[in-house]
Amino acid sequence: MAFTDLPDNASDLPVSDPTYTADFLDLVVPEHDRHRGALAVLICDDDDRMQVPMVVGDLPDNLTDDERERTVATLVEATGGSGSVLLAVARRDGLSLRPEDGAWRRAAERACAGGPRFLGLHVITLEGSREVGPFLTAGER
Repeated sequence: MAFTDLPDNASDLPVSDPTYTADFLDLVVPEHDRHRGALAVLICDDDDRMQVPMVVGDLPDNLTDDERERTVATLVEATGGSGSVLLAVARRDGLSLRPEDGAWRRAAERACAGGPRFLGLHVITLEGSREVGPFLTAGER
């Protein structure tokens, strides 16, 4: 999907509908952020319709779990604790899941624990995107 071929009702479509999730992420995360690495946050209303997309680029690769959580928490503060958010980790290549993807998901779950509703985390690369499901930590196995 591109801005030029958005359906007329695009603003009414929920980003949580798997039919559209990858398309919304593809629109929001530009290629240069996929090359450099970034974190995208799609702030949505109570019906999961995108209201504000944000992309933070050039994040260091060696963030701690606390730093990841603070980063996500700072970004989702814009929701005022209501609505929902969808997050995506952008990188150059590889749709295989990595340990840091699980760390980003856990950080997002913690940051959204009191609201907004966490819709999920995706990895988006030059090759496409995929959802990051819950990861088990070593202590949970």
